[in-house]
Amino acid sequence: NLNSRKNIVANGLHDNNQHGRIWRIRHRDFKPRGKEAMPPMSKEPTLALLRHLESPSGWWRDTAQREIILRKDHGTVVPHLTAMARFGENRLGRLHALWTLEGLGQADIELLRHVVRDDQPQLRRAASQIGESLLGKPEAFDAIARPLSRDRDPAVAKQLILSLGLSRDHPHALALIQKTARRHADSTGV
Repeated sequence: NLNSRKNIVANGLHDNNQHGRIWRIRHRDFKPRGKEAMPPMSKEPTLALLRHLESPSGWWRDTAQREIILRKDHGTVVPHLTAMARFGENRLGRLHALWTLEGLGQADIELLRHVVRDDQPQLRRAASQIGESLLGKPEAFDAIARPLSRDRDPAVAKQLILSLGLSRDHPHALALIQKTARRHADSTGV
C-alpha cells in the first residue's frame, strides 16, 4: 500500500532493515496508562488488595490474588473473601475470591454448597473443580455433586463429570457420571 510506505518513510522506519526490531504500532490517539494508575500491590495492606479482585484488568485480579495467597494472612482476609465469594456483586470478584480461598486452603463444604446455587455457570464450574478433593466424603458429594448433576449448563455438567472421574472413592460417583452424561447427551462437548 502506497499510503503505508509513506508512513514508514515519514517515521524513519525504513532505515532499520535487518536489525531484528519489533515495533509496537498504535493509534495516534492512544494514551498509555501512567505509572500512578498501576496500583503498588506489594505495598498495600492485605485487605486493600480485595478491591483489585473485582478489577476489569485481569492482570490486577491475578496479581492481587497471588499477593493475598503468598501473604497467608488467613485471620484477616478469609472472612472477607468468604463474604465476597458468597455475596459479591461482581462475578469476576466472586470467582477470584473463591479461587483465592482455594489457594489458601480455606474453601470448605459450606461455601461450595452455596456456590453451586450461584446464577453464574463459571462459578458453579469452579465449585466442582475446587470440590474435587472433597467429593469422596458423603457430605460433600451430597452438597456439591448432586445439585450440579441437575445443572442445565453443559459446561458445568462436563466439569462435574471430570471432577467425579477423580472421585472413585464414593460408591455413587459412577452412577452420577452416567446420569449427568445422559442428561446432556444432546450437548456438544459433553
